[in-house]
Amino acid sequence: MMGVQQDPDRPEEALAPYFEKSATTVRQTFERFEDDYARPVVKSGAAAFAAYPITTTFFFIFAALSFLPVLTFFVFTAFTLASALTIGLFIAFAFSTFVFIFSGGVLLGILAITLLLSSILTVLALSTYLFARLLRLVSVSGRNGVLEWANETKQTFMPSRAPKVEEDAYASDESGVIIKREGEEDGVVRTADEGYRIDHSEADVKESSG
Repeated sequence: MMGVQQDPDRPEEALAPYFEKSATTVRQTFERFEDDYARPVVKSGAAAFAAYPITTTFFFIFAALSFLPVLTFFVFTAFTLASALTIGLFIAFAFSTFVFIFSGGVLLGILAITLLLSSILTVLALSTYLFARLLRLVSVSGRNGVLEWANETKQTFMPSRAPKVEEDAYASDESGVIIKREGEEDGVVRTADEGYRIDHSEADVKESSG
């Protein structure tokens, strides 16, 4: 047999199989609950009522009346516990933040005082050293000690760069020597071989003229 085709223009026909499947699942669940729990409880209650009618009646009435208070108790306990945990965490976070800010402020204040105290002590120590140095130089050199103290203090606070050594005009390099002739103020740089040849040529000229 061919299946019945569903009309796409009617969505209720498309949802009908899903609805029937869900209803079947719910019906099977209730049937399983009835078979596994409800019927055994009813049978046990009927047997207990037949054996102990007064006690069973009292128990069922007590259970029915106590169900709502017991449920309320558990709900209230769970709500109180959750609220206490939330409030506790909030208070702990707020207290931790307050302690962090307070301790940070105290630390910054201590560091500022330490910085000021260090500056004052540094100035006092330096002033004491300079004054003691002045007294020593004056006791040794007299009035000139004041000038020496001033120069020394200037060198201490404003050290000048060492003067650059000027190159000697007559300095020789690795490959040449200085040859200075009579009547000339500046030397002429020559290599070792050239200087040797120049010295010998001058010597020959003097011998021939003599």
